Amino acid sequence: MTCGGSGGLDELSRTLRQLREAAGPGRKMTLTEAAELAGEGFSTPKLSRIERGLTVPDTDDVAALTRVYRADPATARHLRELASGAKAAHRRIILGRGPDRSAFQRRLGAIERSSERIREFSPVIIPGLLQTAEYIRAVFASTGAAPEQVSAAVQARLGRTRLRSRRPGHPGDPQRR
Repeated sequence: MTCGGSGGLDELSRTLRQLREAAGPGRKMTLTEAAELAGEGFSTPKLSRIERGLTVPDTDDVAALTRVYRADPATARHLRELASGAKAAHRRIILGRGPDRSAFQRRLGAIERSSERIREFSPVIIPGLLQTAEYIRAVFASTGAAPEQVSAAVQARLGRTRLRSRRPGHPGDPQRR
């Protein structure tokens, strides 16, 4: 079986489902059977989330599944590439709580600079790229961090806000004024 299509997570999840359904002995292989054959680390709910595009599998998971489904080498390689690309495109970032918040802010800034699209939602706090210096200071000071750590984190986060002015069409874009 070869896979065509536009690529990405949709193609990956759809093709894995098609391969599973075609791999059964004279009938569709069930999610439960596939999870059992794939071994440790696999469950019926996990496979269901992968096939619905809710979970991005890593390349090792895809390799295990393509072995179980007896996919041809070209399809298996293509699906591993799709998984690798989907993982990179769907990075989730969890806030750092360590003592050096400035290092975390710099790391986050590097991720943001390399990102094509940034989406953030918080019902409680203003997103980091939109925060003012005073707001940032209040956020970091509320955690009980030492004043020098707060200052370093504020400066690092302010460095991230410069990213706004480099995005074409963004309110901070000089071309838009």
